[in-house]
Parts: sequence; C-alpha cells; structure tokens
Amino acid sequence: MNPTIEVSIVDVLSRLESKIDYLTNDVNQIKVNLAKIDEKVNSLDQKVNNLDQKVNNLETSFNDKLSSLETNFNDKLSSLETNLNVKYSSLDKRLGNIEFVV
Repeated sequence: MNPTIEVSIVDVLSRLESKIDYLTNDVNQIKVNLAKIDEKVNSLDQKVNNLDQKVNNLETSFNDKLSSLETNFNDKLSSLETNLNVKYSSLDKRLGNIEFVV
C-alpha cells in the first residue's frame, strides 16, 4: 500500500511565488549592476582613447622637436666645418709663404 501525502496547493503556490519574487529581485539587481559596469567600461574606454590621443600628440611633438634639433645640429656642424676649412686654408697659405731654415 502506498501512503498518500496531502499537500495544500495554496501552500505550494505561495512558496513558489515567494521564490519567484526572490529570483525577480536578483535578476533586477543583476541588471542594475550590469548597467553600472557598462557605464564604467564606457568611461574607461573614453579615458583610454583620450590617453591614446595624448600619446600620439606627444609622439608627434617629440618627433618634430627631434627633427628640428637634428637640422640645427647639422647646420652648426656644417658651419663649423666651413670655418675650419677656411682657417686651415689661411694657415696653409701663411705657412707656404714662410721660409724654414734647417
């Protein structure tokens, strides 16, 4: 003989309703948390884009300044080379006009 268990359908439905309410609250909280995370990710993405732009600007500025320094250095080096050649030529002419006695 199988024992018979009597259960009130009202009690079962009440417990199910309570559990559904609990799950609904959890789902709503998860949605709120996801929205907050999404907002933070978007904010971080914007900050990374801003930093990327700043780095690109700094790189461009650095390259421009380095190029300018290189040009200035080459100009000064060329000027020094010209001056040294002129002085060497002048000294060579002077020494060519001097008689050395041995």
